[in-house]
Amino acid sequence: MYIKDLHESLYPSINTNLTLEGRINYIQKNNDGTIRNKNSLYEQIVKETQSDVGINFGAISSDTNGKGVYILTRTATYAYPIYYYRGDVQNNNVLFANFCWKMIRTTTTGGIKLIYNGMSKNGTCDNTGDATEIGKNAFSTEAYDAKYVGYMYDNNTKNSTIKSNIDEWFENNLLDYQEYLEDTPFYNERDYAETTQILYAPRVRIWGTGMDFAQNVPNTTVRLGATNLIDIFTVSSNLGNGKLTYPIGLLTSDEAVLGGGRGLIDENDMGENKSYYLYTGNVYWTISPYRFHSTNGANVITLLGDGSIGNPIVSKPWGVRPVISLNSGMVYISGDGSIDLPYIIFTN
Repeated sequence: MYIKDLHESLYPSINTNLTLEGRINYIQKNNDGTIRNKNSLYEQIVKETQSDVGINFGAISSDTNGKGVYILTRTATYAYPIYYYRGDVQNNNVLFANFCWKMIRTTTTGGIKLIYNGMSKNGTCDNTGDATEIGKNAFSTEAYDAKYVGYMYDNNTKNSTIKSNIDEWFENNLLDYQEYLEDTPFYNERDYAETTQILYAPRVRIWGTGMDFAQNVPNTTVRLGATNLIDIFTVSSNLGNGKLTYPIGLLTSDEAVLGGGRGLIDENDMGENKSYYLYTGNVYWTISPYRFHSTNGANVITLLGDGSIGNPIVSKPWGVRPVISLNSGMVYISGDGSIDLPYIIFTN
């Protein structure tokens, strides 16, 4: 749309070719005003799914080791199998509550987990680095006690620093959208193997129990759960520990592995992966504990700036990317999941 003719009629001495650019999301409506082109987001994911038989979770994602949407094979007989995105996918972008998100996986209730991916730019979701985060915070400002790997601690009576920050962000940005979110569990899995230091279960699955490079063993399995009720964070006590204030949390390290990440194995194989959807170029937190060491403090797993999976001390201020889960049955009204045309989630 050009405004040149109008401008020159008002100011004939000025010659300009100023162009107005914008973006229109076309939404069809029926005669009664209801939305016509509503589509099931879950069914769209299922349509694109392929088998994950043959994927090696001990290696990073690639064109030959996972790129697309996959069914987690062991859940195939569930009423709602788990489908997950892996690798350098370009069709998992969502606009919800005026923010950009990326789809991680589905849940066993038919919900869809999303990770925060920044602000929309004229309806697009082309964000990297700092723009994919709500800010940078320590996981906990205290580090020299094993309890500080907890999303909550002291028998889940005290919030970690990161939980308090995420809850505040939810109150300011998502409170009016809470009805569209399911109360899915977030697993702060604090089971551990006792050695000269405490190694938590997520760490052992990714790196094994080795204490140096030579003893590390790459991950070959993933787990989406926790043994102890105290580690299953939910709003309702019918579904977990009932300690969450709002239905929001963080990515788990196992979800990062499903997505295509991996930890370092030796000095020549650091697990770098810059070609999967969870790579942002920044360091950001998961909810999964790594270890506690009396000298080195408490560590929680992160995704690192090169896309590998790492383990910094909890008191460092790294990126925060909240995770939520859309209710089962949510629909979208336009888009194809791309950066330029993200799925726009329908809310009344």
